[in-house]
Amino acid sequence: MPMKLYAHPDNYKTHKALICARYAGLDVETPKGGGGSGKIPVLETNQGCIFSSGAIARYISRISRPVGLYGQNLIEGGMIDSWVEFCTHELEVPLCTWVMPVMGIFPEVPEATACAKEDVKRALTVLDSHLLKNTYMV
Repeated sequence: MPMKLYAHPDNYKTHKALICARYAGLDVETPKGGGGSGKIPVLETNQGCIFSSGAIARYISRISRPVGLYGQNLIEGGMIDSWVEFCTHELEVPLCTWVMPVMGIFPEVPEATACAKEDVKRALTVLDSHLLKNTYMV
């Protein structure tokens, strides 16, 4: 039975899980409607349900071991976790603060937007510096 991902189809958090599934070569259905927890995205598997885009992406990456999305050993997995956490906290959060008001989702708070822009610039500088010396993040 293929896994089922209950999620808003156009949400960037949905795309995190679907991109992982595509790279892992896994069949994931995206039926309409919500999952059992009331929180989406939620991934329904044969063994139970997993909610939260980050948890779903990690699960999909880990069950596809031969593909190597989560590394080949514990240290590589830990390094991947480090960069995923960095991107979540240092990029995703300030990007949402900056972009969601532009999209009309939240009202703009000019001080927060200015701070978010600086935070994004700082995070991208860190990523750029790392990628100047490395082909991949890990």
